[in-house]
Amino acid sequence: MSPEEGVSDIRQSINEIRVALGITVRGGTWPFESCPDYSDELGLEYFFGGRSYPIDDAYVHRGDELSMCLPRLFPPNPNGVSGRPNGLTLEQMLFNALSE
Repeated sequence: MSPEEGVSDIRQSINEIRVALGITVRGGTWPFESCPDYSDELGLEYFFGGRSYPIDDAYVHRGDELSMCLPRLFPPNPNGVSGRPNGLTLEQMLFNALSE
């Protein structure tokens, strides 16, 4: 999909959600763990799109400069590999982030 098609497709989705549900879309998530260059053209506040930090610091921070490519919080992998830093639970990660 070209950047123009991508922007058009997402804008159409945003409009359909607004019309059908009355919800203002503020952010989203990119498929395939990618963050395209055209994200700033959408006028949204944030997008999640895969790993954009090292695994030991893989959660969102206040004032994040990568707001259009924030890391996802993957559930723990049965093989021991996880996008969650140090195997922390989501509750522990949120507590740590709010305690900074």
